[in-house]
Amino acid sequence: MENIFKNKFGGEKLLSIWWFFVFAIVGTGIVVGVLIFYSASFDTREKQADILSDKISDCLVKDGFLNSDVLVESFNISEKCSLDNGVINKDIGFYLGIQFFNSESKELRKTIENGVLDYAKECKFQEEGVKGKSFPGCSRKEMGFSYFDGDLIKTGSLKILSASNLQGERITNA
Repeated sequence: MENIFKNKFGGEKLLSIWWFFVFAIVGTGIVVGVLIFYSASFDTREKQADILSDKISDCLVKDGFLNSDVLVESFNISEKCSLDNGVINKDIGFYLGIQFFNSESKELRKTIENGVLDYAKECKFQEEGVKGKSFPGCSRKEMGFSYFDGDLIKTGSLKILSASNLQGERITNA
């Protein structure tokens, strides 16, 4: 039996070369996978604006009736709709514009605007077909509602424009 294993030392050196080859392939695969994962960009600005519009419409109109406090002059949308004041301000990158119309006369009853006011113009540009990389994601919602005017039930419409230009940043309370 001693003659069979005599001069068989080269096998270990040959196997170690294959191990380095396997490690190089696996390491390259991991590096390429991580690079592909972190280089993918997701633009969630339009979805953020949709979520903000939905939250506002759910807060202002319940079961088809407008919240009775909305048309009062001292109405604070941040407080009533549980919005963080740090989110809807001029520095973060959101815009919220709400218009209340009377359905019979189509007159504007009230307007509420918060956030970066230039985003309303940029959303209008996008609707006209102008493209821009730094334009915010926009969401427009329109809905009808009923409200009490004394003892009478009247109808109206609500237009919400929300915009988000938050691109991968963290929202922190300032």
